[in-house]
Amino acid sequence: MNLGKQSGAALVVSLLLLLVMTVLAVTSINTSRVNLLIVRNLQDKADTESGALQAIETFLSDRGNFYNPQARSYAINGRNITVSAPDCLYETPASGYSASWSLAPQETHWELSAHDENSGGASTEMVQGVKINMLSGNC
Repeated sequence: MNLGKQSGAALVVSLLLLLVMTVLAVTSINTSRVNLLIVRNLQDKADTESGALQAIETFLSDRGNFYNPQARSYAINGRNITVSAPDCLYETPASGYSASWSLAPQETHWELSAHDENSGGASTEMVQGVKINMLSGNC
């Protein structure tokens, strides 16, 4: 075997393969990091949506909030979530009652919203419409 005629082709090929593998590894790491950030943002958004919805449901569970409409704040998931004062959009006589009767129940149509923002910067504004039968004059 003549060592003087070795050209180093094996070394060049192995270095090129090592370079290709390094580029693939770095690309894979960057892709994983970006995917992790995307998932974290989606989780933050889902968390704020859940908090806003829970605040609205808590607000709707107390019918008295519509007799004395004002904004309310609820502590949910360690954050204060504010539900706006409900706005009465309009009222119509409840079905089966005459509009001329002054004590006829009315179908009142309300709109309210909740805003939630978490420490990650994700925020949600959720608007909810509601129809409630109430005595006349409460809208």
